[in-house]
Amino acid sequence: MARSTSTLFALVGPTASGKGEIARRIAPRLGAEIISVDSMKIFRGMDTCTAKPPRAAREEVPHHLIDIVDPWESFSVADWIPLCEKAIRSILERGRLPLLVVGTPLYLHSLMAGIFDGPSARWDLRDKWKEEARKAGPEVLHRRLEEIDPVTARRTHPNDLRRVIRALEVHAETGQPLSRLQEMGKQDSPYDIRMAGILWERGALHDRIERRVLSMFERGLVEEVTRLRQSKVPMAKPARQAVGIKEVGRQLDGESTQAEAIVQMQQQTRKLARHQMTWFRKFPEIRWLAASQENFPLPLARDAQEALTPEG
Repeated sequence: MARSTSTLFALVGPTASGKGEIARRIAPRLGAEIISVDSMKIFRGMDTCTAKPPRAAREEVPHHLIDIVDPWESFSVADWIPLCEKAIRSILERGRLPLLVVGTPLYLHSLMAGIFDGPSARWDLRDKWKEEARKAGPEVLHRRLEEIDPVTARRTHPNDLRRVIRALEVHAETGQPLSRLQEMGKQDSPYDIRMAGILWERGALHDRIERRVLSMFERGLVEEVTRLRQSKVPMAKPARQAVGIKEVGRQLDGESTQAEAIVQMQQQTRKLARHQMTWFRKFPEIRWLAASQENFPLPLARDAQEALTPEG
């Protein structure tokens, strides 16, 4: 797309932080339309497990990049970037402003800095390395990464198995360190992105996560996963990564009770929130806003609007 700088807004936060609700409240005041920056809300038929905004809310405030692919389709950040750029252009051409609601920090980073178009996934290698890490511990793979790509190893925690394995995979396929290839693919961002983030105290966020998971079961999560599993076409690996698919699947297979599935899903959602926050801390541009029961949602929405506007 054109390299002239365009102003965008971004509201970020971990899962269950309430960023979607805040975004829907401030979008009309900003003259904005919402772009979902979420690797799971893209999938059709996965409304409950991905906590999509209600359809009525999506009709009241235009939302983009929700329900754009089927769960059996493979999809990556490389597929998402051109769709996001198209949505941005369309919104700007209508005289509106894009408001990115970010749950997947990798997508935001790739939009700003470009992406390294690396080799396709090698599931045989991934499965082998996962098994090795299970038996010997993730430190074994991280030490191997230190030998071939110390730059990536320094910025990747040993327990971040997905990123460690991807770096090993890239080196195995290309013979080059991931860090070197990423540096070669960097670009200047065509966007001026004003970012605000919603930050809850950890205990309060965990409480919101626990209540959200319970609400998902009350709103038909088990029935949704049942429908997905009964589809004639099996779900692709990206969609199966959504929190809830595996946990409810074990319940449906008789390997756990619903009470156990709820606890497992709450644990995995807390883990996801920690992972998101680790990523978000790499964005110094984010202006973090303290959230609490006392200021959510109305005072917090006012603060977010002020943080995003040029006068904020």
